[in-house]
Amino acid sequence: MTAGRGGRRPGSGARPALSDWEVDELLAMRRRGASLAEIAARFSLSERTVRRYMRRHAGGEGGGSHAEP
Repeated sequence: MTAGRGGRRPGSGARPALSDWEVDELLAMRRRGASLAEIAARFSLSERTVRRYMRRHAGGEGGGSHAEP
């Protein structure tokens, strides 16, 4: 495998990115107090992926040790 190519590999089982309305719902669930585990289960994602969406779409509201300044 060549390093640096990125993207999904065929058959990797990765699901497509969430649609805009799904991201909105993910963020709304978090604002209402849902846990990362609840959100992850709702969208069939890992908790790590949920944190990534929250960081990307809510300006860093994902917590964790990788918070940006």
